[in-house]
Amino acid sequence: MKYAFLSDSHDNYENLIKALDKIKELGIKTVFHLGDICAPTVYFDIFKNYTDEMDFVLVFGNNDGEKVVWTKISMEDPKIDMAAGDFREYEIEGTKIFLTHYPQIAEIAALSKKYKATFHGHTHLAYSKKLDGVLLANPGEIAGTKTGKASFGIWDPDNNSFDISYL
Repeated sequence: MKYAFLSDSHDNYENLIKALDKIKELGIKTVFHLGDICAPTVYFDIFKNYTDEMDFVLVFGNNDGEKVVWTKISMEDPKIDMAAGDFREYEIEGTKIFLTHYPQIAEIAALSKKYKATFHGHTHLAYSKKLDGVLLANPGEIAGTKTGKASFGIWDPDNNSFDISYL
């Protein structure tokens, strides 16, 4: 099974919907968002349109100011799982991964060798690399404003690979 990773949407609803439509076409059932989602009520409505096919796992970024609202929303829908803070451990298929918005925290987590993969956003720059066998990856930005390229990532835990997809 493969998993989708998004980050840095910054209220670009059109690109978010395009990405989720592509992810749906790929048959991916779990979507991770690595922060800087921004407006919670609009995003909740967008995510809600996909919860029949997908689960969402979210962490906060530095531009997600409505943390209380996001937390309440995630408590209302079991298919939208918002972390209590800026990072979290998550287990998939018996494998631990690490999620955060911040690259420095993700790199420290990767170097701990406690996880198969660590994921972050914040820089808007899509990439993946291995640190002592641990995947460290950033899906880039859904907004497409900083780099001019809207992107998301697909992680395959079987071979621990991370592919970047562009809108």
